[in-house]
Amino acid sequence: MSDDWKTPGWLMDHFLEHFDPCPSDPVGDYLSIDWKSPAYVNPPYSRPKEWVKKAIEQQERGIDIVMLLRVDVSTEWYKMLVEAGAHFCYFNERLRFSESNGSPNFCSMLVFLEGKKENLQLLRRPAPSARACGGQDTPGNAPNAKGGG
Repeated sequence: MSDDWKTPGWLMDHFLEHFDPCPSDPVGDYLSIDWKSPAYVNPPYSRPKEWVKKAIEQQERGIDIVMLLRVDVSTEWYKMLVEAGAHFCYFNERLRFSESNGSPNFCSMLVFLEGKKENLQLLRRPAPSARACGGQDTPGNAPNAKGGG
């Protein structure tokens, strides 16, 4: 699977003020440092699990994180996100990524991990709800959530 899927400009505009631990031109090992809140992550799609593990670790430190990931509910990393209490916002069509020809052969989602409040040491901006972007929470934990995206 290609890793060259840069966040579409219209979407990236919403995260310009976020810490980006996975830039398209990395100059360090962002998996080995502490992230700043809020963080936006568009990880390599061929190996999302290590980035999901790191995001959950950072969530435990109180960091608010938004991840752009492919929709794949059959994976271990998706189950890890559900167990971490993530909120999911599914796009109703394939994204057209920046600097690419066409769309990938998968749908995408935004995943919201809210920093654990008991671990916060500084004031933070609250993470937006999955419903705020027309998506739905994880099935089973969001009564009356409407599908869509």
